[in-house]
Amino acid sequence: MAETIKTFSTLTVDLSEVKTVEALHAALNEAFEFPEYYGGNLDALHDCLTDIAVKATEAEPITVTFAGYKRLKQISKKEEA
Repeated sequence: MAETIKTFSTLTVDLSEVKTVEALHAALNEAFEFPEYYGGNLDALHDCLTDIAVKATEAEPITVTFAGYKRLKQISKKEEA
């Protein structure tokens, strides 16, 4: 049986400068190149990522890496306290 090898494109989303929810949505918008109607909220994020997932079935796979996630998570925990 022949071996199937899939190659993945990589997208790195840099979150190292993100300090607010608005900045997070701006970083995601820029990285994923969402359409102009992206509303910068969780519902809009879901809709746009779903659109990407539907189109991805016809495209080559992609790996998304979030750089700076641990720092963002630490900021989030400090704000909750």
